[in-house]
Amino acid sequence: MRFIFVRHPQTVSNVQRRLTGVGNSPYSDEGVKQAEAIIKFLSTVKYDRIYSSPIERALHIGKSVAENLETELEIVTWLQEINFGDLEGLCDADFEEKGIKIEEYRNNFKNRFPNGESWHEFYELKKQSIEDIKNEEGVCLCTSHGGAIWALANALLDTQLGDFQGLFINNASIIIIDYDNGSGRIVKRIDIDDIMQGKETDFNYSE
Repeated sequence: MRFIFVRHPQTVSNVQRRLTGVGNSPYSDEGVKQAEAIIKFLSTVKYDRIYSSPIERALHIGKSVAENLETELEIVTWLQEINFGDLEGLCDADFEEKGIKIEEYRNNFKNRFPNGESWHEFYELKKQSIEDIKNEEGVCLCTSHGGAIWALANALLDTQLGDFQGLFINNASIIIIDYDNGSGRIVKRIDIDDIMQGKETDFNYSE
């Protein structure tokens, strides 16, 4: 299976550096421009399947592309973001004010966010969720989130979270991963800036 992972456009929470997982945040002004560009770009080719997170900031992209291509959209929970629990919506200033040591969660993946998930639990869940689909044939477009793409990519590449921390991609950007014969590999990355600047026009995921 060829997975085309697309991170949602920039949100207000991204700009304010707030933890936003299963909750939603509207696009920033820049995010609105990114959304228009990435939808147009992704709509230049067909896919065997289109999957999306149920969270609106990612769902809008998947839904728009599916409508443009007159293709069915499958909304799946395995593409949704981590649950930050009680820390949802907080920013660095809030952590300091409340005496929360956020590094304990960022540096130890087994520490669970209060009333939420741990990164380790999140990773294991993603790994189990794609166990069947990864061995199928075809090309699937997956509109999702930074943390979810990070965990799913690690699962496909058979790496642990701590071994591959540099995988994060920018908002509204793309990473293509092939999974075949029991192993995964990164095929290509496409940054939204290259799309918006016209360096990438028609999307050719077969390159």
